[in-house]
Amino acid sequence: MTYINAIEAAIKAKAPIVAIPIEGHAPICLNRLRLTRWAKGVKITHTEVEERRLLVKGSAGRVRCNAAFVSMDRRMAVKELAKWSDRERKKRQKKLALGALSPEMRRVAKLEKAGIVETMDEQDS
Repeated sequence: MTYINAIEAAIKAKAPIVAIPIEGHAPICLNRLRLTRWAKGVKITHTEVEERRLLVKGSAGRVRCNAAFVSMDRRMAVKELAKWSDRERKKRQKKLALGALSPEMRRVAKLEKAGIVETMDEQDS
């Protein structure tokens, strides 16, 4: 079975851990950063799964290249994804909270955070 489409989709993902579905088995969990760095400028031509390893062959111009990615432990992958999703959730909540403010108020909040502008309470005292 070819996994080229799944690998190309995984390269475009934002999460730090990606999973390549394997028919009849658990998915192979990979470090996305390592995969994307290897695949930069490479056109993937052949993929194969062999004993929980993903073997990928490709070409970059006239140069042929190949790589083997070993699947990470699923428990570790789930823990890493949980940490990442918590951080992303906090970022989104922060953006939503700032979205209710006017652009002027957002600028003032950023300056207050940087310590450049004093708050109104500090100016009154």
